[in-house]
This record gives sequence, structure tokens and C-alpha cells, in this order.
Amino acid sequence: MSPGKLNKRITIRYYPVVDDGQGGRTTKGQTLTDLCSVWAEFEKPRATTDLQQGSFASVLTHTVNIRYRDDVQMNYQVFAGAKTFKILHVYHTDREKTTLICQEISRG
Repeated sequence: MSPGKLNKRITIRYYPVVDDGQGGRTTKGQTLTDLCSVWAEFEKPRATTDLQQGSFASVLTHTVNIRYRDDVQMNYQVFAGAKTFKILHVYHTDREKTTLICQEISRG
């Protein structure tokens, strides 16, 4: 992975999972917690269509590459400037790079 391509600073956050007191686990009532701030490379976004509530909607997915981290998980959130993304998938292509497939959930 070329360090020169890592040109955007992002913060990865998550909701901590706690015991719910009934034998299960929940994130309810938890606040977003910072996992890390790292440099990232955003590849060109991909647009697809999806059926949502009976009509077609456009969905943008972004591929975000960061240096290898094994503590990033699905459903964590990526914050890049005023934009927020939900992590849909995490791939470890090798021991140098982690690839995050994200969907934008808010616009700045």
C-alpha cells in the first residue's frame, strides 16, 4: 500500500456492546466511542439501485482503504469531514491493508 494514497483523515467510531441484564447484549443507551483516527484512501464510489419501501432508490457505496487493523468491525461508523458512513463489510486482503465497504448515511 502506497502511503501517498492515504490522503484523507478519518475517525472510526462504534457503539459499545454491554450486557442487557437478561442474558443478552445491547448497544441501547450507549454513546459513540472513538476507536481510532487513521489516514485513508477513498476509491471512486459505486452507485447501485435498491428497492426501498416499494420504490427504487440510488445507493452509493464507498471503498475505503486503511493500514491493516484487526479491530474494525461491521456496523462501525466512519467519519470523514462532515460525512458519516456505515461500515457494511471489512476485508483484510493482506497484512498491510484493511478494506472497508461503506454506505454514506448523512451528508454535510
